[in-house]
Amino acid sequence: MSQNSRPGWAVIGPVLAVLAAGSAGALAAQLAPLWQSDLDTNASWPALVVALLLAGVIGVVVGRRAPVATLPIALVVSAVGSLIGMLAPEPRVLLVALAGLGLGAGLALGTAIALAVRSPGPALAWILLGVAVVVGAAAGWLIGLVIGTGWGFRPGFLIAAVGACLALPVVLVLEIIVLVRRR
Repeated sequence: MSQNSRPGWAVIGPVLAVLAAGSAGALAAQLAPLWQSDLDTNASWPALVVALLLAGVIGVVVGRRAPVATLPIALVVSAVGSLIGMLAPEPRVLLVALAGLGLGAGLALGTAIALAVRSPGPALAWILLGVAVVVGAAAGWLIGLVIGTGWGFRPGFLIAAVGACLALPVVLVLEIIVLVRRR
């Protein structure tokens, strides 16, 4: 196996990372009206969107060269951003949390895009990534809708952090297997 090739099954890690990060982003966006009223602020989720876009570009560049390191970092940053969002006492802290969540999601998506391009079966990789984005966004939106009706925004951020933490060991194991098989 050459240095740049990855087995076809190795797309599972990036797809899982995109699913976790995408659902966290959609969940945060769905809960925006709740944190605006709870924290008495007009701040919306532009920090999430800007960080997502910037980190997506960084993810494509860095993730192409070091996906084994970038995907776990993306999930950790997303989880930390979610936990900070859950505990945010004021709007400025929440904006930092949203920026972290967007950074993690962007890194995961950018890395997954870079890996899909290099995949031995790029059509399947693109289909799986597209499905992960749609399912993640739909799941995050639906969870935000259900949670937001009765519990406020804080449990939603906790669920986003748990999703990233559950995806992290799977992504780590898969990326280590890819790394070991290269040697």
